[in-house]
Amino acid sequence: MNTTFADRINLEQFITDSYWSQVVATLHDILGIERLIILDCKLGLNHVEEIATLNCNLDDINEQFYQQNSVQDIVNFKFLKPIASLEEQLLIPLFFKDELQGILLLSITQLNDNFIPTARHFTNQIGETLYYRQQLLKHKQVEISKHSLEPRLSMLENIMDYSETATILYDMFGMAVQVNQSMRALAQIFGLKPQTMPAMEFFVTVSKTSIDIAKQNFCDMFLHSTKINQQIKLSGVVERYFILDIQVFSYFDNKLELDMQQGILCQLIDVTKIKLQSTLKEQIAERLIFQFRNDMQSILTASQLLISQQTNEEERYTAASILQNKINSHIKILTQVEQQLNIQIDDNPTNIITYPIDAKESILDAMENVSLEAVKCQIRLVANLPDLVSLIFASRTELYWVVGSIFALLLKDAVPETDIVIDMIEREHWVIYTFKNTGFGIPNERLQQYLATKELEIAEQFHDVRRAINIVKIWGGTLTAESQVGIGTSFELCLRVFI
Repeated sequence: MNTTFADRINLEQFITDSYWSQVVATLHDILGIERLIILDCKLGLNHVEEIATLNCNLDDINEQFYQQNSVQDIVNFKFLKPIASLEEQLLIPLFFKDELQGILLLSITQLNDNFIPTARHFTNQIGETLYYRQQLLKHKQVEISKHSLEPRLSMLENIMDYSETATILYDMFGMAVQVNQSMRALAQIFGLKPQTMPAMEFFVTVSKTSIDIAKQNFCDMFLHSTKINQQIKLSGVVERYFILDIQVFSYFDNKLELDMQQGILCQLIDVTKIKLQSTLKEQIAERLIFQFRNDMQSILTASQLLISQQTNEEERYTAASILQNKINSHIKILTQVEQQLNIQIDDNPTNIITYPIDAKESILDAMENVSLEAVKCQIRLVANLPDLVSLIFASRTELYWVVGSIFALLLKDAVPETDIVIDMIEREHWVIYTFKNTGFGIPNERLQQYLATKELEIAEQFHDVRRAINIVKIWGGTLTAESQVGIGTSFELCLRVFI
């Protein structure tokens, strides 16, 4: 990639209030700092500039601070007014390239043994950030000194962009430094903005976690070196499952001879195929148990007839036929199951996935999705669905969209204060759905032209149904429609049964 240093990190953010507000929020949330002031003191302690504050300001610094000749290490001293009785105050110098860039003055009510080692990770990056801020203000340009930051970014950038795993690299304060191509592609699909979302906001958004839980997870990550690792689901045009993995990454500082936390690595690992296979196995197991348990009663009855001395020859022949048919049926089912479980779920050149799914779930999801629109249109949705249905060949996400396109057309055509009725029946190797409204309707011949002739200029809802018909064909099913003026429109959707 032929990108400049400025392309990889937005240096201009270092002079914005929003960036430093994020720095302050992180120090407060992770370290529990009650008051703080970040000072730029490049010209010495007598020429400080206030960069960011929390619950205090420059006027709260007492005169003893300015009397310091030099600061080389952390000092425990009361530099901030007013002084609370249970308050610990620290002065932490902010170095970069062996030069003092600034000072962090802070107060905290509980100073534990883990505080200072953890604080050093953050202050190390604040010093570096202050350096680039000073350079940016001094030179009024983005193309500035590269030194230590660019080699690290270049290495990480190369690793990230060659990775197929969607990845975001954040600095210590949760601001995005690098977003790889895989993550940018996912962002477009699911409407995410990883480049501008701080790390904690991204975590809350994709995991649907509360902000309080997110803060606790990030505290544990920084203070106790834990990882955030959980399964999430992202929904948009498609539905996909991921393992969300967030962890702090470090580099070895030769001078300090220890690992210094450098930033946050966030990855979304796609486990959709694994999840679908797992769900499929669960559904197949449930269906097999139900079907085999029911068949066992027929097999038991036939077996009793065979061994009974009161059974005549004709009854024995009938019982043997029942046993043979049941055994053959079970062998066929088990063969189908074995074949399906060995198929790659996404092994389809059309990219329209086909695999056994629950026959009702997508219908119920689509009904829930249009329920508010139906209320606005004064239309009732009435579903007559059996308690137990077979698995069908389709895709849950695509079937949801197919049914949604049917509802969209029926709602637009329906007369207020009427019902859209959804029925489902099972016949031999098919599950048959019917969707019917009481509506204005159009001549049926015109409807068939709309759904079959590509050259016609038609409304969007007809385009969607036309695409739905093609998707259903890929599944080996059929989708047909009829309409009659003054009566309404109906659809019949037929899908193949698995077991």
